[in-house]
Amino acid sequence: MQHTVINGHSDDALVAHGLTEFYTGQDYGIAIGHANGVSVGIAEGYSKGVDVGYETGYRDGWTNAVNKCNPEIDRGNAWAAQLIEEKNKLERDIIFQGIKISQLEGKLMALQRENEALDKADDAKAAKIEQQEAKTAQLERDNAALRGDVAGLRDMVGTLKEANFRLQSQVVELDSKLRAKTEECNGLIQQYSRTLVFVNAVRSVLENLTDSDSPDADRVRQLFANKYADRVSSFLGTKDITVPPDQDEAFAKQLPMTHAFIKEMLEAAKNLEAEPEPEHEEEVSQGSVP
Repeated sequence: MQHTVINGHSDDALVAHGLTEFYTGQDYGIAIGHANGVSVGIAEGYSKGVDVGYETGYRDGWTNAVNKCNPEIDRGNAWAAQLIEEKNKLERDIIFQGIKISQLEGKLMALQRENEALDKADDAKAAKIEQQEAKTAQLERDNAALRGDVAGLRDMVGTLKEANFRLQSQVVELDSKLRAKTEECNGLIQQYSRTLVFVNAVRSVLENLTDSDSPDADRVRQLFANKYADRVSSFLGTKDITVPPDQDEAFAKQLPMTHAFIKEMLEAAKNLEAEPEPEHEEEVSQGSVP
């Protein structure tokens, strides 16, 4: 079979050279596309993880602080309002009792004038005088009792004022605690965000290291699974967590990419353990007799 020669090269050589250039370009294109895809995925995961983590941590921290402090403040305000209402009622009662005392004192003076008039009357009015004296004595006893009630009411008003002052102090203290809790929650949110940055960076590194089926990638997967199991066991033992992160629905909602990555790594490690060990052929050194 005759081959055409162009510029000193046969058509077979030209075809081989073209194929070499084609595969080189193809490999280069795949590498560029893979690198761009990884960069875009990391940026998108980092942005979404930070936004969702910050929003969830801030909302939960703020809601927990408000839900914890608001009932105490509401109870304190309700008690203060009740004491103020009782104080106002007692003050109205004091005014009313004062009016009654004045009325009784007026009646007492009228009775005294009647007694003076009766003293000048004849013996026929002696019975009426005795009746008036009895009424006067009863009025005096009633007046004394009312004065005692007024004194007791005044003491009660003073006690209620003191209690109201203490309640107002407690409300101020609770408000201060709420602000402190809010600041603490903001600090926890910042710490969570910093931790999230680190976690995303570590996850990205592990994703790059395990982005193949090489023995090195398998060793990374197995090492991650072992270390993850050790840490989960340790934290479950100290009650710092109640369920492993890969089984935690709340963790999956807050950090979906990290949760999916953990499950993928654990599943890959589990598959590696299930695979049978490959049979190794006996190595024969050069020049030796088999």
